[in-house]
Order: sequence, then C-alpha cells, then structure tokens
Amino acid sequence: MTTTQIRSALIAKFGARKYRIVSNGDIHVYGTMPNTNIEGWFLFGHLTDHDLSDRLA
Repeated sequence: MTTTQIRSALIAKFGARKYRIVSNGDIHVYGTMPNTNIEGWFLFGHLTDHDLSDRLA
C-alpha cells in the first residue's frame, strides 16, 4: 500500500484528524484502545508492517 492509500484507509476506519503518521513511520490513532474501554491515542502500527492492510480492512 502507498502512503496515500494508508491515509485514506485510516480516515475511513478512524475518521479525519484521528490518526498521526510520525517522522519515523509509526502510526498512532485515536479510538478505543485495544483490550480496554478507554478512548485515547495508541500505537496502531508502522508504515512498513506487512499486515497493515489486513488491519485496516
């Protein structure tokens, strides 16, 4: 996936302005954190993760 495709998929899944791609390639998203009922920012993955497209689908 290209960065543009990843950004589009992140917007579709989490909403506009609810994701951040930092300079080292880490992807942070705002939503319900895994294994909790708490909403907040958490590390979703990295631009080079092989299973990123599966988690965004």
